[in-house]
Amino acid sequence: MQCQEITIDLLAESEKNDLEMALKKEVGTSAILAKLQLVKSELPLTGCDKSLMGTISTLAHKLHPNCHYNSVNIYQTLMDDLRRKGKTTFDYIKWDDMLKNKALTNTQVQETITIHTKLPDEEDPLAVANDLIKDMNLSTIEKHNLKKACRSYYTNQLIKTSRVLRIKEDLKKIIFSTFDELNDKKINTWINDVEEKISADVCDLLGDQSAVHAAIICELGFKLNED
Repeated sequence: MQCQEITIDLLAESEKNDLEMALKKEVGTSAILAKLQLVKSELPLTGCDKSLMGTISTLAHKLHPNCHYNSVNIYQTLMDDLRRKGKTTFDYIKWDDMLKNKALTNTQVQETITIHTKLPDEEDPLAVANDLIKDMNLSTIEKHNLKKACRSYYTNQLIKTSRVLRIKEDLKKIIFSTFDELNDKKINTWINDVEEKISADVCDLLGDQSAVHAAIICELGFKLNED
């Protein structure tokens, strides 16, 4: 949402006085009043939630075109996350403190949208990946996190960026060359062997180990579906 900039000169005298008294009470001085930069949100005073859900729909469509997403669930999840952050303090003197303790990052918002996004295919393309994960010797939490990472990888496949294509191309080559080894190895061992063959820059593009393993599982699932 964009914001409209407001200068102190545009405020009424009563509003200036209220600000001056509030500043003296909070920080002990009103000297910074003339330096304040105020912004007015374009969000309407009434129907703010509906306006935000509309913005969320636009962003979700941009991130994952042709997918199905629930703007209401995304909005409620983001609001719950905001309420959990800084719930005992609503005023922050330092901007960095406010961002750390109250705001959500761009990555957190995108992850929330991805979780609530469903692929358009009638048959769930994650079914093979989920079956593979079941055969892995992992804890319940590890399986949950890996399934979440797989869904993120699958949805990102719909956006054919150079990053996505680079990762996919490298993984397909490695999986093709090591596919027959699956007959003699457990899935956990095979995934670890594949991971060792992935270049460092591709691993960096994917992120943490969970994301790397999810990418391997997903690409294996793609190959199994093709066969």
